[in-house]
Amino acid sequence: MQVLNLFPRLHSRSCPVCRYVQTPEPHTNNKCMVCGAVEDLWICLICGHVGCGRYTSEHAQRHYLETHHNYAMALSDNRVWDYAGGEDALLFMG
Repeated sequence: MQVLNLFPRLHSRSCPVCRYVQTPEPHTNNKCMVCGAVEDLWICLICGHVGCGRYTSEHAQRHYLETHHNYAMALSDNRVWDYAGGEDALLFMG
């Protein structure tokens, strides 16, 4: 399992990923940017693209295949997936 230290990058309120992890209120209007699905959503940790997961239409994985942005976070539980490594990524936040 790969270990990432993303803490220095998680400061900006203008970053779409930071807004998802730093905002205490739940986001009720989340949806896949491609098909509009509202369940099993993942956000790209590189650019903030929101796509649906493998149990829906796999637009998050398709985003990885098109861009090679290999880290995505599940909006349901903040779990991070490393598409390149094919496994969960362990994050140290400080």
